[in-house]
Amino acid sequence: MAPKHKCIDRIRSENERMTRVGRKRPSSDRVSESETHAVQFSSSTKDVIAAEDALESTLQNIEIPESILRRNPTVDPIKQNTLYRNIKQNPEIWIIGANRHEYSYDKFKSVTKQLNSIFKFVNDEDVGIQTKNKETDNWAIGPVIYGGNEWLNGNSYNAIINGRQNFYEDEDIDTAIKKSLETVKTDIRFVLVKYYGILTTLLEHIDTEVPDWMSRS
Repeated sequence: MAPKHKCIDRIRSENERMTRVGRKRPSSDRVSESETHAVQFSSSTKDVIAAEDALESTLQNIEIPESILRRNPTVDPIKQNTLYRNIKQNPEIWIIGANRHEYSYDKFKSVTKQLNSIFKFVNDEDVGIQTKNKETDNWAIGPVIYGGNEWLNGNSYNAIINGRQNFYEDEDIDTAIKKSLETVKTDIRFVLVKYYGILTTLLEHIDTEVPDWMSRS
């Protein structure tokens, strides 16, 4: 699917040239500094080419349209493809609700945890996910889901802060306010919106009717 980088042939040509240089040896047993560099260059370019070939082989199995990948260039294409395949198998389980009246916390929680099982943007001890590249300000998925649910329901910051205080009873008010604002700013409006955006785009691509309220969230 993804074409070879245009520079690969040039790198290979340069690699062959430098390899030939590396093979030439002076009459003495000493290898000149330039020859040593040539050999090292040859080895490094082989590593680059091997990596490019491995990536190319992996991308050949990707089914997701390139136009969709281009819309989310910072998200792992292999993970996006995994989501695409899962959606095609059973699109209905990825719909939170046909309308706002059918929306439920449990359904939102289920879809969010499914997205996290693929993209691993936050830790989820329930299913053994401990990501090394946590994208959220919150350590665990629970507060992210809680905050996201409050936000989708149009509740105020005060409600989100009060809910956090009820959950973390030993947390002072200043920390509760700071953490709640971080949750909305980063975890919801950036992280969740990003992955739900990919989800709705893929649902629309396979002609699944996506509720307007879900697409706008």
